[in-house]
Amino acid sequence: MADLYYHPFQPSAWIEVSGEDAPRFLQGQFSNNLNRNEERPVTYGLWLDAKGKIEGDSFVLASGENRFYVFSYYSPAAELVARLEKYIIADDVEVVDRTDSMRGFSIWGSGVSVIPGVLGFPLPGETTYGESGDAWVVPGRRTTGRNFDVLCPKERWDQDKRRIETSLHEIGCVPVGEVESHYERIRSGIPAVPLDLGPRNLAQEGRIEDVALSYTKGCYTGQEVMSRLRTMGKVRRRLVRVAVDGNIPALPCPVYTDGGEAGTMTSSGCAGDERIAFVLILRSLMGEADKLSFRPSGDGRIRILDSGEDDGG
Repeated sequence: MADLYYHPFQPSAWIEVSGEDAPRFLQGQFSNNLNRNEERPVTYGLWLDAKGKIEGDSFVLASGENRFYVFSYYSPAAELVARLEKYIIADDVEVVDRTDSMRGFSIWGSGVSVIPGVLGFPLPGETTYGESGDAWVVPGRRTTGRNFDVLCPKERWDQDKRRIETSLHEIGCVPVGEVESHYERIRSGIPAVPLDLGPRNLAQEGRIEDVALSYTKGCYTGQEVMSRLRTMGKVRRRLVRVAVDGNIPALPCPVYTDGGEAGTMTSSGCAGDERIAFVLILRSLMGEADKLSFRPSGDGRIRILDSGEDDGG
């Protein structure tokens, strides 16, 4: 594959949250700290239930004193809107789903920092977004290296799409589809919500607690469980990367070892002939890297890529 890529997409959620109580309300619901001093901060985190299970994930972009935008790659807007509205009681907070009006494209690879200048967009910071008219340039979560998303109204994307794609092609930026973008995400060890982690899962199962949780911000829904796990708990399952020889069944699907079910394959991606996937597996079986298969009888087609060492979480 080439060294520079872009992936057009429609976000699963772009939700406007506004009102006099919006900052306090969101701070009490989101798993990460939204009280930030930077101009145009963007924060990644989770929406949890009272038991600490994951109901969705998103970036939260602060736009002015009492206006925020909730942006997610994969968590459905309708579910996030319902999650937010469930906790609005007497708060001055308005939640509006604007997902259908937004489009985006992700860019990653070597030399990615020059792209905004080529396209006429500002370069975002590591934890702040850039604005250009009605376009937003947001630090992304497609890979471990520097990457970002450009989001803009559908009308602007339809109008500028040919110009943007022509400019990207001229500097050797290669378009990739959903399968290839999942390959890069999985290769980089980045779970997708709700594909890999959902209502039955804790952040610690996907090893995203360091990027998605705050242990110092004070109370939020699910915070007590997160704090307890940090100090004295361990999770029974882990999300691990695996290499797969041959075709992958429809997902999610069970995987087996020694005739017994060991876990669930949750998402996959491929680049050329290389196929990789995420498997949510019992931690006690992580050392059996050569015994996973799609059938109880065993075929050895699945090999764990991640270390089976216990990291204490």
